Amino acid sequence: MAPVRGIGYPSAMRRLAPLFCVLALACGAEEPAPAPAPEDEGSAPAAEAEPAAAEAAAEAEPEAVPDPVIDLDGESRYGAIPLAPGFAPDPRQERGTAEGRIAASELAEDCPGFVGAEPLHAIEARGPFARLYLGVRGEAPLGLVLRSETGDTTCASIPEESELALLESHLAPGTYRLWITTAAADDSVPYVLALSEVGLDPDAIPAP
Repeated sequence: MAPVRGIGYPSAMRRLAPLFCVLALACGAEEPAPAPAPEDEGSAPAAEAEPAAAEAAAEAEPEAVPDPVIDLDGESRYGAIPLAPGFAPDPRQERGTAEGRIAASELAEDCPGFVGAEPLHAIEARGPFARLYLGVRGEAPLGLVLRSETGDTTCASIPEESELALLESHLAPGTYRLWITTAAADDSVPYVLALSEVGLDPDAIPAP
């Protein structure tokens, strides 16, 4: 009779390992949870991306620019021109640049051309003038609008061919705001303004 060989302990454990796994599952042992998938670092979550995109779109939209409005009582760009009867030298000359932004008809219906929001000059009549003559010469045709403190407005039409516009008016003592009109919107035209009590010779008004 051949001798019976014993079964070694390690060898027996290896053979019984599958049986232990089956028993463990049958007794309710939990399998390990799968590891979460790694997030893609190159893309932001949708919940965060949408507000960021909306904010960027809002920043990209330009702000609305309000339309300019004529300031009837505003300070003049080039300051006051104080005049008393018999002033000298006659004619008196001033220089500036007219910029058309707003239809001059906003000042008076029959005024042609375009003006800036602010008056360019403020004529301070320090006495009554039976007649005051104003002329303007520019690098392009220009016109004149003179407005009294009571709102009375006088316009000089923009000449079609000549570069000189003339206006004459009776002035009571007070402040008169003066706009110089351009023929087209957004024009910017340097000018020479002349004021006289006795009359203006167009040839005596220099080019700007």
